[in-house]
Amino acid sequence: MTTLINPKHISWVNPQQGTDQNGNLTAWDPSTDMKGIELQFDGGTPIEVDCGFVTSFDMSTLDAYKALASGAHTVDIAILTKEGVLGGFSVQQTFSIGVAPLVPTAVDLS
Repeated sequence: MTTLINPKHISWVNPQQGTDQNGNLTAWDPSTDMKGIELQFDGGTPIEVDCGFVTSFDMSTLDAYKALASGAHTVDIAILTKEGVLGGFSVQQTFSIGVAPLVPTAVDLS
């Protein structure tokens, strides 16, 4: 599997079910109950993003993403309800931050 370099967007499929206080599966409607997401880079402090009912997000708008050093990183995501209940975090996805070289200079033909 090829590691993605400098990804900008994360996308997912919203759950259609949740669990109640007794651990029973119940219907859950993200279109009416979803407040947003929490993203977590490298297992660090989760970042709450109030984005409503969405299925993708531009990570490059976050200061925490912009601050990532070159190298391998992980990101995972959890759904946040309007009541403030946080679901579990997804499986971590691996990506790399790479440095793009500047344009060559003094190019000459002979």
